[in-house]
Amino acid sequence: MTAWAKIWTNNKTNKHKFLYRIMMTSARITVLCGCVALLLTLTSVSAVRRTLNSINDLMSVGFGQSVPIHSLVLLHWFANTVNIDRNDVIHLTFNPNHDYGSHYYGNSGRLFELSLGSTYYTIGNINESTAAQFPPHVRAQSGHGNRVRVVIRVREAYGVRQVERVYITQHYNQFNYRRSDYDPDQTYEVTTNLLREIREFSRDSHDMISLRDLRDRFGRRANDLQLERIRNMWGHLASLGLLFHIVGYAGPVQSYCNQVQLASRRNDSWSNIQDCLGFLCRLLLVVLVVAVLFSLFIAVANKK
Repeated sequence: MTAWAKIWTNNKTNKHKFLYRIMMTSARITVLCGCVALLLTLTSVSAVRRTLNSINDLMSVGFGQSVPIHSLVLLHWFANTVNIDRNDVIHLTFNPNHDYGSHYYGNSGRLFELSLGSTYYTIGNINESTAAQFPPHVRAQSGHGNRVRVVIRVREAYGVRQVERVYITQHYNQFNYRRSDYDPDQTYEVTTNLLREIREFSRDSHDMISLRDLRDRFGRRANDLQLERIRNMWGHLASLGLLFHIVGYAGPVQSYCNQVQLASRRNDSWSNIQDCLGFLCRLLLVVLVVAVLFSLFIAVANKK
């Protein structure tokens, strides 16, 4: 074999080895990328089993049986507190880092799907000091374990917080070793459509005309006598009472109303005390100002 032939053969062999190495490296990269993509897919799948899209879906959940009725109370409050624009974008009207017993939620149990750039928050812990911001009928759930929560996924940009996902959930019961976690069997995603429907049952809709309209639109029959009873029992929360009726809640409504009324009276009493203290402080300030002015007047008169 001539020298040129040897050089050609060696170059050919080196080229084959180089191409082989490139192919093997590419294959390894492809397999690695596939594994990473699969891992991300598996870890980003939500464990939430059901989505609630309408009042009709609420009827089938079993409020008061499998799902605490306070989940509906908290969801009703949330729906009537946030803003929903014409493009179905939900805007927060409060700070989820501390208002209304809310705080950051790390999704440690991977109950909810992962999302880069978004943050989860949990709302409704009435043992927090800021839970005093809730109206009395929401705080009235304190005798039922404080397990119910609304969990939201929020994306923040340029100081604006937009809610991407809304869930109702609850902690495991206190005798479960996982009681600090949320129970996936009692966790439901809530759509913007359902929030809009619940917003129809606002605190302003407590007159008979509004109650009849809600009854006729959302399909659970109640005669005028029943509507009058709901109105008498619930007062300014009559639309919430009608929502209880529509979803089929058959639990002890009267005892809950008693709790709400008691909480309202306590709230009114504290408000009255605050008003009295404020009036006394203002009166004392006026007396002090008058006394100082009178002293100055006397001092000036004595100098003359």
